Amino acid sequence: MAVRGVIKGFTALPVEMQDGVNALGDSLFINTTYSFNSAVKNTFKYASELVAGNGGTVTEKKIMVKIEEPVAPLNEVSFPDVVFDRKVSVFDENVWEFKGNWKTFEIMGGRPRQPQKQSMFAEKNGEELIIKFSGTGISLTGNWYSDGGTADVYVDGNLHRTIDTYYDFANQQHTESIWHILNLEPGEHTVRLVVNGEKRPESSGTRVYVTSATIFKTEAKKNENFKFSFE
Repeated sequence: MAVRGVIKGFTALPVEMQDGVNALGDSLFINTTYSFNSAVKNTFKYASELVAGNGGTVTEKKIMVKIEEPVAPLNEVSFPDVVFDRKVSVFDENVWEFKGNWKTFEIMGGRPRQPQKQSMFAEKNGEELIIKFSGTGISLTGNWYSDGGTADVYVDGNLHRTIDTYYDFANQQHTESIWHILNLEPGEHTVRLVVNGEKRPESSGTRVYVTSATIFKTEAKKNENFKFSFE
């Protein structure tokens, strides 16, 4: 269907597929600042710039691509020498420091089904979570929920980026990496997550959930087939 859409256009797709794309068109993909619509727009922009930059022409109705001899690209390795070190539950009191009113979030699980601790969450501006670790990378796992809000993440005192943990499409919600950083200098590091108490308009809340941290180190891999959750 994707190929058909490229050849004949979006309107040539079945109505139910058009409706599905229109429904999620402006929703951000997890771990990105891209929606379907912005990804399409930017992909066309990058492709047009690439064509023009390599001797082709781009007009409103036609794109002419210059014929070139193919050249094999350089081999690229995803996350070279990044190795799993350890995983730390958010309920490990010896590792985490909490500031503000962080609360326990429970889900039903097990046999027989009963409440189980799943994550910690905070929702008010200025509430903080701090973890100190030794390594070269770290990934924070949390919930992408319909009441998700935003938070600022600092590494060694410097703002790395702002994250948005809202997600609500087709009744799906996820527990995945909400933030990560790699290629740090080997040694001791401090990560501080600060809740903003803010959200996008469609979110029903400002909660930021954290379930665990995965810590990485840098050394030769023993298994090249291992994939990270954020690849």
